[in-house]
Amino acid sequence: MTETVTFLGIVQASGSALALSARGIGPFVLYLVLMVAFVALHLAVYMKATAHDEMRLIREGNLSAALSTVGAMLGLAVPLTSVVSMTGFLLETVMWAVVALLVQLGAYFAARLVVKDLSLRIDRGEVSAGLWVAGVSLTAGLLQAVCMKT
Repeated sequence: MTETVTFLGIVQASGSALALSARGIGPFVLYLVLMVAFVALHLAVYMKATAHDEMRLIREGNLSAALSTVGAMLGLAVPLTSVVSMTGFLLETVMWAVVALLVQLGAYFAARLVVKDLSLRIDRGEVSAGLWVAGVSLTAGLLQAVCMKT
């Protein structure tokens, strides 16, 4: 049996697909706002945890501070993408996002253990120090993201 495709059929199918997509806008906005809020919360906590003033240093053009801060943001964003894709419940998403935030803070403190004068070096603009923090943050985020999927 051959099915005839009509203009009306295409319009109806498109309308159904559009209706399905429109129903997804609410959860999309909710999760996007929630994830942006978690990144902002992480940045606020992260900036309190460090011994240097990231925003001042970034405004002054300190590449090391920018690298470490962006690395911390991306290190959190990576597991957050896993969280949103693996969970279907808001409360579970929030729980895993909190875990991701704590792991990232742990990664920063681990980076400080290896490089004792890390904040001073970032303050002085030593790019290697900022890149070290960014690398540790991204590594922790990638490992965390894959572990969340198991």
